[in-house]
Amino acid sequence: MKLWVVAVGQRVPDWAQTAWDDYAKRFPSELKVELKAVKTEPRSSKTLDTIYAAERERIEAAIPRGCRIVALDERGTNLTTVALAAKLKHWQLEADDVALVIGGPDGLCPEFKKQAHERIRISDLTLPHAMVRVLLAEDGFDALAKIADNDPDLIFCDILMPRLDGYQTCAIIKRNPRFTHTPVVMLSSKDGVFDKARGRIVGSEQYLTKPFTREELLGAIRRYVDAKTAAPQH
Repeated sequence: MKLWVVAVGQRVPDWAQTAWDDYAKRFPSELKVELKAVKTEPRSSKTLDTIYAAERERIEAAIPRGCRIVALDERGTNLTTVALAAKLKHWQLEADDVALVIGGPDGLCPEFKKQAHERIRISDLTLPHAMVRVLLAEDGFDALAKIADNDPDLIFCDILMPRLDGYQTCAIIKRNPRFTHTPVVMLSSKDGVFDKARGRIVGSEQYLTKPFTREELLGAIRRYVDAKTAAPQH
């Protein structure tokens, strides 16, 4: 089986290419993965229908014949990590080559999505065109290094992490003058008053209890991103 990732957009920054190269190596030898970048149609004064038609034509030209087409769509079937792994195993047993198709800034052509074999979203957080760069840290020390290198606008910090827990990580972040005013949102399955108070003590701005909804997470993002946008620039 071969898995094609067909994505609209060709100007991939170095950090994204590095992440892709690293991730692609993790797949087993019997599951080959290849990325096909499709040119984004210039927006300018064109209508959305014209843009959709041009990008659809390029997408269809990039998909090899006989592939099962799976469109990533925010209204598609929600898959957990476990369900996605099961889906991959099913595709392998069926011996189908699969094309995972990701749209551009305006998403995928509605007609193309209707004709796809499947429409999925990886989670409730799969959005059509989120203008956000997300960095994942595996533990507190990894987080501190990535924060120092990338100056994030918003930090989500899990409390239960190996080596350095979320409380310790948040305290270190807030002690650094560069990040004193960077919002930190703590994430935890614990919802006790003591746990939330401890988060406040180390400097976090908000505390989200798992499992949280898409609306709660997006609400937190909007709250701090909107505040940053509205703040006067010096």
